[in-house]
Parts: sequence; structure tokens; C-alpha cells
Amino acid sequence: MKKLWLLLPIILISLIACDILNHDVYSSNGVETFFADFNAAFAEISLNEVDSVMAFYHEDYLNKADNKIEDKDTMRNFFSEFFKPNDPIYLEAVLVDYNRFHEIKWNLTVNDTLVFEMEDVVIASGDSYLFYGNQINPPVLDPNKPVVFAECFTSENCGNCPPAANLLHDIKNEYGGQFIYVEYCFSNEHTPFFWDFAEYYKSYTQPTTVIQGTDIVVGSSPDDLEEIEANHNSHSEDELQARINNLDFTISGDSLSGSLDIEFISEIPTEDLKLVVVFADEKPDIYYTGTTERFYNVAYRKVTIDITESVNKKIEFKLPNDVEVNKPKVIAWLRTKEDTHSANCKVYAAAEKRLSE
Repeated sequence: MKKLWLLLPIILISLIACDILNHDVYSSNGVETFFADFNAAFAEISLNEVDSVMAFYHEDYLNKADNKIEDKDTMRNFFSEFFKPNDPIYLEAVLVDYNRFHEIKWNLTVNDTLVFEMEDVVIASGDSYLFYGNQINPPVLDPNKPVVFAECFTSENCGNCPPAANLLHDIKNEYGGQFIYVEYCFSNEHTPFFWDFAEYYKSYTQPTTVIQGTDIVVGSSPDDLEEIEANHNSHSEDELQARINNLDFTISGDSLSGSLDIEFISEIPTEDLKLVVVFADEKPDIYYTGTTERFYNVAYRKVTIDITESVNKKIEFKLPNDVEVNKPKVIAWLRTKEDTHSANCKVYAAAEKRLSE
């Protein structure tokens, strides 16, 4: 009996140790070899070439951490941001812990300074692994809340534009269907189709970001980005005044045809009320010059339709299909558009639809 009492403290200590040091009860040479190779890849990356690191990420990578949702392109942009001309840095990935479910914790250091703590998930791929994320998706659209809409005027050779564009992408990842944005790229052959939009907002400097048709922010300084985010947060609390429902479209030959329903929740002035519909590419092969940071939701063609009465109705639209795109998408928004832009020129509702949905 005395021997049993002598053994109890040892058993308790062992159980506590196993609980606290969860990794000690599970180890995997495969995971650790994968992470060692991942760390070694950082020696090969530069501003324009992060493929050596991104090769360790699954194409469908999606991870939610600290209330932010990251996809593969977000991580690519994140790693690229550490590199500046004539500013050599040393990146190191440090494995902290992992478990039998292949949940993994790791830190990123820059010149031996901790800058990033990550909780992630890896999955088997061949004889190794890939970062896959926890696959927590952005929230689905809540039809009883307003959809916040943003427009971003940018160009491929705009060195100051990526921070603003990346912020919109991050907001989209976090809020899902409750946030929609479109980019106007003023450095390709499609520019003339949207000059009138730039003139309307007096968007002569890039980047210019417009939230809900009324709040205009020029630039991408930390203060500018904070203002963009604050504008989004403010409009997410707006009263719901209208919805765009049942947006759908088909492509046949050189034309795009579609329809949608406008539902009025409260009274909206019909004077200068417009429905704008654009044909966009969700993920075009367009990148900011000298970087691996890509554009999203680039608008190519548009049509504007007068809405003369605040009556629930079906609207049909047509657009030319004369542009080769990777991921076709239609984005529509209902707004007041006076001859001269003012605080009254609000967006009341917005919707988007991918061709494959």
C-alpha cells in the first residue's frame, strides 16, 4: 500500500507534464522535415520572387487567425512586403509546436526580431505536407444587414496603391458577402471605359478609395488606411434601405445577359437613382509593377440603368463580352448619382455573382 502512495505523485506529475507539453506526446519527422525545408526556402526569396516559399502553400489555402482570414495571395503579399531595395534582411521560420491533428504554431523572425506568430494547419501532400489553413470561411451574407461597397482607382505602375488594395482584400476576406469592392485599373486598354467614373469623383491621384459612394480617401498612408477601415465600419452599421436579389447572368458568344431584382426596404428618392452593373475579372493576370501583388475584381465593361420608381422589380441588363477573363464576375450596385458628386450620392445596395456559382 505504501508503494502505491509513493507512486501517486509520480503519476500526477506525468499527467500534468503531458497536458502542458502536449507536443511531447506526439512527434513527426515528416512535419519537422517539412518545416525545415520551409525555413530553408526563405533564403531564396526576394521582392519579385517568393515562389520558393509559396510552394509550401496549398492552392486552396484558407486560414482564420486573430479575426483575419488569409488566403494564398494574402500570404504572398505578406512575405513580399518585407523586401525593399538595398535593404537586406534575414527571415527565419521557427517551429514552436504541433500536434497529432497537424495543427502547427510557428514564428517568423526578421533579423532575429519576432514579427509574426502563426497558428496554422498542414495536410499531407505526396511524401510531405502543405500549409492548408483551418479552412474557416468568411461569414455568409446576412440579408438583414447592409452590404458595404467600395471602389478603388489604381494602376499597375502605382507604387503607393498596393496597401490600399490589400486592405480591401483583407476586409473582403474578413466580412465575406457583407463587403463588395471593385478596382478600376488605369493602366491598360480598358481605361477609357471608366474615365467618367474618375472624373465624377475627381480621382486624379491614385490610389483613391470610395466607400459607399460618399466617403473618398486619397492615398495609402497609415492614416489613410485607418480612415478607409473606419469608413467601412461606420457604413456597416447603416440602416438597410434596399437589396439586390437573384443576380444572375450567362455568357453567349460576344454578349453577356443577366437580370436581378431590386427590393426596396424603405423609401429612397428616385431622382438620379441609377443601377450600375460591371463585368469584372475576379482574379486577372495583372500585377503591380515590380511586385508579386495582384489585382482583384478589375472592372472591364459597364452599363448604367435609370431607376425611375421605388417599386420592387426585375431588371434585365446586357454587356459586351469582348474581354478574355480568368474568373468572370458581375458586380451591381444601386446608387444616387447626381450630375455633380455630393454627400447625397449614396450606394444603397450591392451584389456580386461569379459565373460558376
